[in-house]
Amino acid sequence: MRGTWASDTARRIGLGGALDFTVTRVGQTLHIPCAGRCKSIVDLTIAPGLNPAGVAKNMLSKGWTISRKPICPECSRKPRKTSTPAKVERNDTVATTPPATSTAGAQVPQPSDAARKAKRMVYLLLEEQYDETTNRYRPGWDDKRLAQESGASVNIVVQVREESFGPLGEPAEIADFKQDFAKVKADLEAMKATMEQTVETIEQRFERICVKNGWVV
Repeated sequence: MRGTWASDTARRIGLGGALDFTVTRVGQTLHIPCAGRCKSIVDLTIAPGLNPAGVAKNMLSKGWTISRKPICPECSRKPRKTSTPAKVERNDTVATTPPATSTAGAQVPQPSDAARKAKRMVYLLLEEQYDETTNRYRPGWDDKRLAQESGASVNIVVQVREESFGPLGEPAEIADFKQDFAKVKADLEAMKATMEQTVETIEQRFERICVKNGWVV
């Protein structure tokens, strides 16, 4: 159970393999490698018995970014325009690095605070409104509505859903329609075969009558 929980939680927050954690008196301390600028192991304490979806929701509410790789709250925030290294309040002290630059030396545009907040909201709403078992939204929800509620674009919603949750599955109504259509088609084929057999029987009977009376068929 421990290994399954660690693997499922790691997958949910964007890690490969199993999640490293320590059991404490107040719950569990997760040791999460940040894929952001700091590249450090960040400790996160959670309540005991929290399922993988709950862990992801807890991280999102605290400012983490979880997509292909988890990024800690400090690295998720917009870089400050200062040359003085900033101290990160966590179990270890990490100096921030300059913003990433392109090969041409120009600074790479960073997402705004509003865009980051909207993307975190996309994760939270997907946790609540998307069923990974059926790969379908709960009734009344779709990519468009989730985009409206979160403030993100539909393209961002689709990207996050497909990368971290799964593809959009076939609606139940479509599956029922296909099943009904297949049944009607099968009934039609059976009726056609019966009619063809009936016509053949009548033709054979007509031929016998003609032969019996010496008529040319």
